[in-house]
Amino acid sequence: MKNFLKILAWFLFFTGAAILVIMAYWNRDQQIDLSAMLPIEFEHCGSIINRDSTEYVELKNWFHSNQDGWKNTPVSYAPMDTYISETMSVNVLEGGVVVNYKRHNGKWNQVTKQRKSNELVSKCKIN
Repeated sequence: MKNFLKILAWFLFFTGAAILVIMAYWNRDQQIDLSAMLPIEFEHCGSIINRDSTEYVELKNWFHSNQDGWKNTPVSYAPMDTYISETMSVNVLEGGVVVNYKRHNGKWNQVTKQRKSNELVSKCKIN
């Protein structure tokens, strides 16, 4: 019985340590160049924007200057001001940006970044 408790204690210790390492890895800050992953066009505010649009250029420049500090997140976010394409969606919130992008293997990844307000393209106009 004593040996069983020792083995159980060591198992629980190593399992807990492994979980903590995985959590720390998952929650790390990442450098991601999302400007290089931008699709040719987005649907935004009911219209299509492409590489020639002011909104697209501002979004690309913002992503280029904000490559650090992205974190994985499993949380679902309600869309506020979105840019949508078949390979990426960008959700601009009051205090951050949430990006869902399709990786090369076909799986989707979601990352978020805290940002100062009014750093990114203005919200859609509501009539």
